[in-house]
Amino acid sequence: MYTYFVQPIFNIEQQRAISYELLLRTWDATERNWRLPDHFDIDADTQLRLMKQVLPHLKLKNVTINLTTAQFADASTQAKFIDFVNSQNGTVTLTVELVKAPTLAVIQRMAPAYHEAGILIAIDDVGSDNTYDETVDLLPFVDTLKFAIQNLRRQGATLRELRPTIINWMTLAQREKLRFTLEGIETRSDLEMVASIGVSRCQGFFYSKPVLPDELQASFL
Repeated sequence: MYTYFVQPIFNIEQQRAISYELLLRTWDATERNWRLPDHFDIDADTQLRLMKQVLPHLKLKNVTINLTTAQFADASTQAKFIDFVNSQNGTVTLTVELVKAPTLAVIQRMAPAYHEAGILIAIDDVGSDNTYDETVDLLPFVDTLKFAIQNLRRQGATLRELRPTIINWMTLAQREKLRFTLEGIETRSDLEMVASIGVSRCQGFFYSKPVLPDELQASFL
């Protein structure tokens, strides 16, 4: 059994949630709790069913779902997402977030139809799981870059040490006219530091851990 947990993405300047990432969880009958699934390759019908369960809980229906490389490259999956967005008459904004940078050939093939339907494309974990060399040629076909502080903190880096790298990726996004979202904001000190260098879109435990939709604080809706 699957569900989507929700984690808000905040605009620092506006001090409000501007989007929500939907994060897949599976029920552990032994431990009697929700946990990360062993794999994320669920079919599009299941993803859409879970998304439809979340949307009524959100006033702002601007959501992001994660796709594997195989899911993103699949034409049937794409068609179902496009049909869903088209059926919502402009009330839902959908971003597909790629956990691994696809090949240039794949994104050239898939991006036009997604964009024609108003579906945005994000690349997750730039600067860690997805390197500059893997990402740079894809920039004309994407809308958002996401930099995950937590990935590099696990390797021992501090936020102060990461500051130049964050600035480089943010500058690249600005030059290419892309959105830039910083993940892994855990403390007010984190927030103040990234705000001082001009980051405006943030996500992390400082605001909210991923929670079930009905547990989302009213201030985050």
